[in-house]
Amino acid sequence: MPKKPEDQQRRVYVLPKDLVERIAQYQKMGGFGSEVEVVRSLLTEAVSKIDSTAMLLDRVREKFKTLPNASMVAKEVLAGHPLVTKIEFMGDEVEFWLHGRQDLITIRNSNDGTSEMSVSAEPSRVGRFKLDFMGRVLLEEEKGWRLLGP
Repeated sequence: MPKKPEDQQRRVYVLPKDLVERIAQYQKMGGFGSEVEVVRSLLTEAVSKIDSTAMLLDRVREKFKTLPNASMVAKEVLAGHPLVTKIEFMGDEVEFWLHGRQDLITIRNSNDGTSEMSVSAEPSRVGRFKLDFMGRVLLEEEKGWRLLGP
């Protein structure tokens, strides 16, 4: 998906010659169209490794504010992320599993245009979460929905 100019920043970095040569080699091996594309890919991969589960779910929540459906969010945020071990697409739902955890997380689009997120720690016990149209995450409890975080 093309990025809007206001969503991008231009940066200039000075790199050691041997690192530039390794980047060029990686570009050829990976079939990247440009040096910028390969550097962007390498940086994205590197900074993804410091993400926590909470950081990843926050990123999912944020992307729902700008993308119309769960599949597009999965493509932009989840695909290729080192914490994600499996993604399944089922109509309007996307389920994904995170590395080192047995949690199954499902994202689904509701009929009213909002998005829901649910987390299950074990198959017999499902915690239900909702991502509403304002990007807020709510937790379902016996007495109704409770807002989580800001």
